[in-house]
Amino acid sequence: QFLPCNYKKIEIMLQNQINHKGTIFKYLCLLFLIFTSSLFSQNSEKVKKSLNKSFNGLYFGLNTGKQTIFSGAFINNIDVLAQDSKITTEFISGYRKQVFDNKIVFGGEIQIGLSDHNLMLDYIENSNSQFNIDYTNKNQISFGLNTGVVISNNTLLFAYGYIVKSNFDIVITEMNGSTFSQEDGQRFLRYGIGIEIPIYKSFNIKGTLGSTKIDHDDLQTNTKVDSEANFAFGVIYQF
Repeated sequence: QFLPCNYKKIEIMLQNQINHKGTIFKYLCLLFLIFTSSLFSQNSEKVKKSLNKSFNGLYFGLNTGKQTIFSGAFINNIDVLAQDSKITTEFISGYRKQVFDNKIVFGGEIQIGLSDHNLMLDYIENSNSQFNIDYTNKNQISFGLNTGVVISNNTLLFAYGYIVKSNFDIVITEMNGSTFSQEDGQRFLRYGIGIEIPIYKSFNIKGTLGSTKIDHDDLQTNTKVDSEANFAFGVIYQF
């Protein structure tokens, strides 16, 4: 014996199942959107954090470029200057900070020269007084400040100013073959502009272009030091 079939009731039950499954599907879609949005947000934060470290914190590096090198020997109340433009390699260490949404950078830096900066000069005071002067560089240390702005493509444009201390041992040979020694310490200012770009992970490359400001106070000199353009290229490791 067959029982009467209530098609209307079956239709309502099926519709409820469909509606229930549709609701579950909507919830699953919503959860998926929330999950992917969370992953995207986390990834964005990682990218932002990576950009923050591009010019922020402790860093080390090497610079190589052309600099104006000079020294003076004190002879008969005259500062006898010798100069040259030489290729210089420097070890760099510094610390800097990014502020104002990581758009502004400021910090301090120290540079230690690693190159041979020796100079020579044949100085003729008069026909009866001539000297051969050897200027042997002992060390060169620079320290100063830099500040700049990070532009949209994660490139740092900056300006710098460094006080440079360069020390020399000097041997002066007279016409009769007698010699005497001196020590010379030059202090001057280097300043200019530069650019720095991240290239791979924590490594950046940089380039600078600048000049030298020299002040001998009231000392009488045999010549003036030509302030030629200084330029350098370097590699930075940013911690």
